[in-house]
Amino acid sequence: MSRRWNDRVRLVLRPQGIFVACSRAGLRAVERITRDVVPVTGRWNRAEMFDAAAVALAEFDAVRSLRGAALDVVVGDEFAHLDVVRGDFFVQTDQQIEMLAQTCVAEVLGRAVEPNSIRWQLQQGSEHLLVALLDAPLLQALHEMAAALGLRLGRVETLFAACWNAPGNRLIAAGECLFACAELGHAVIATVQKGVITGLSQGGITSYTHGLDTRADRLLASLGRDPAALEHSVLMGYFDAAGPRWTPLALPQELQA
Repeated sequence: MSRRWNDRVRLVLRPQGIFVACSRAGLRAVERITRDVVPVTGRWNRAEMFDAAAVALAEFDAVRSLRGAALDVVVGDEFAHLDVVRGDFFVQTDQQIEMLAQTCVAEVLGRAVEPNSIRWQLQQGSEHLLVALLDAPLLQALHEMAAALGLRLGRVETLFAACWNAPGNRLIAAGECLFACAELGHAVIATVQKGVITGLSQGGITSYTHGLDTRADRLLASLGRDPAALEHSVLMGYFDAAGPRWTPLALPQELQA
């Protein structure tokens, strides 16, 4: 029997744990099986993370072949460089925007950027380009893991992008706010104007409460804003713990592991 092309595998890869979901659409229903795997030590290195993912996928494949299914992946933000580029992109073609995104990231990092490692999203208004540069060795490892099981590697996105896409119009209604996606030791914080990301800061944080507040204040100051101006605005984010300044959003189920 040939594989149905709408069969999909969802893989979330983070040093704090992985999540795998296999969805198979039949004639009358959708079959979905999931699995969470977390490290005993609290955090994997990259090799251990991929080993755990390969084992989980192989176990699913042993029950029913995954060959031909699409593999969509979410990777932890520490495996990517995120940035926002401001300009007039309305008349630009997709190819021109992608080349510009590569150039801007290369200028920041001071090295050449592989075209297949760039992900970008032109936001509402066509003035702010959200760019993500994924770690090239990680992408190569994903291609190899997918090929070993006969999977078709589809969408690969960062955890921040997956979380950002989840709340929808709630951030538009919030007007001006900050949006954060934080995990153990790492965070991405964005300034948001009516649902459009206008600035980004990412990197290590010491504790959720102190680390998020400090990084948020530095981001606002770098943009010429008084951090106190947003004290009573809506500050939202995806994280396990934060101080009273933040309004936590519920993580999508597949990202809670």
